[in-house]
Amino acid sequence: MKNLIIMAFLFLSFGIWNTNVLAVDNVPKSLDKSIVNIVSDGSGNYKINQQIFLTGSGNFSGNQIEHTFSKLKNIEPTNLQFLYQENELDFTTEESSTLVRYYVQIPEGVSDAFEYEVEYAISVDENIFITPLFVPTHPAAGQENAVTINFETTAGNIVQRNSFPVLKKAEDNSVTSYLMNIPSHVNYVYGSERNIFNLFNIVSWSSIIILLSIVAIWIRSEVKSNNLEGVNK
Repeated sequence: MKNLIIMAFLFLSFGIWNTNVLAVDNVPKSLDKSIVNIVSDGSGNYKINQQIFLTGSGNFSGNQIEHTFSKLKNIEPTNLQFLYQENELDFTTEESSTLVRYYVQIPEGVSDAFEYEVEYAISVDENIFITPLFVPTHPAAGQENAVTINFETTAGNIVQRNSFPVLKKAEDNSVTSYLMNIPSHVNYVYGSERNIFNLFNIVSWSSIIILLSIVAIWIRSEVKSNNLEGVNK
């Protein structure tokens, strides 16, 4: 009887402990806001700083934040650091064919909110402007723009309208974009001159030409049909 009581006590204790661990590991989190700063030297070298603010309810201590980094154009981050209050955080990785998952360990004593930074650099080939970003697997909960992306390249260059995110104008070497969530990448195209023949202009004019061609074919068909009816009469 005594042994049964001891076993029951141990079983209940283990169950309570295990439940607490699961509760700690699964504290719900969402992206409150993020500020992304990207600086290009105009020669294919970029420095990126991502400030990420997560919110939730409960103790974050012992949690891991999963991030994805897409494999695009064989671009790999260098000098990578995850920082919390200027202290570097430990992380592990898991690689697949399309992306790399980064698991960042949250330090002790963090509850309800977690603010940290991701710093890294990339180098790309000539005429490649794509910049992969680290995306935490905790999207924003609201419908407003939670992400601010600042991009700057060297003086004398102009960021083009055929960039991603889409730009309404192209007249400077720096731009700011606002999005609801952190995208897997950005693609700020720049050059020394404004390019009026960008992707969006081409698509727009192509759509107009196709539409006019359809209308012209329809008119020609109607005229031909009317002429045949006149001959038959």
